[in-house]
Amino acid sequence: MREVEGCDGDMNYIENMREMFKRFSGEIAIVDRDATRETSYKALDELSGRIATKLRAEGCKDGDFVAILLDREMEYVAAFLGILKAGCGAVSLIKEYPKERIDFIAEQ
Repeated sequence: MREVEGCDGDMNYIENMREMFKRFSGEIAIVDRDATRETSYKALDELSGRIATKLRAEGCKDGDFVAILLDREMEYVAAFLGILKAGCGAVSLIKEYPKERIDFIAEQ
């Protein structure tokens, strides 16, 4: 993980993230496992911002929990960051979980 000057304990996670998005907007943030796709910090910031806006529009409030059921790819990272930007907590679900377990967690 990259250390960023000016990102420290005086800033919360979201503030640190926003600072990284600004400072490194043109740089590559993520490369998929098979190295066929990549995305910049700017694109990741924009996509996660759209996800946060959509969650708020759907009624998510600070402190709500939002489940993620995606492969661990770029879309997962964008969804996770969008959930945090919306002020919510992310609950990662794994596709290999039994359906009953996923349903139980989603109902909570």
